Amino acid sequence: QICRDRGAFFARKSRAIPAMCSLQEERENAKGIVHFINLSNGLESLPMLQGTPVAFTRIQSSHCESGNFNGILSGLDPTLLLYLALGYHCYLHDYGSRNKKRMAPRAIWYGVTFIKYALHQIWELPGEPTKPIL
Repeated sequence: QICRDRGAFFARKSRAIPAMCSLQEERENAKGIVHFINLSNGLESLPMLQGTPVAFTRIQSSHCESGNFNGILSGLDPTLLLYLALGYHCYLHDYGSRNKKRMAPRAIWYGVTFIKYALHQIWELPGEPTKPIL
């Protein structure tokens, strides 16, 4: 049975976000944790994740910039959606950022926020979804 209300989608701009726990602790407690690399700027995090299983997805900042919401959702990797639906904690790694004010890639602060909202609506999860601030 798919448990849609347990999955969590975390974004990690690897250089800017202080780790709440070390990667070693994450590896030891890795049940239900999957790391995704956002192509192509997330590839820089591969050396840091050495020994940790990773998957890949593509949230394009150009879709975010143009407000192409269908493009954002249709470009998501099916593996990411499956892990979220099964209740896994999914971490998205991305290093790209030209926004000096937010200090995070647009795919993170815009894309992940919208994806959380959209999946909450599409999967008809209980409670009110967090409204994206776009």
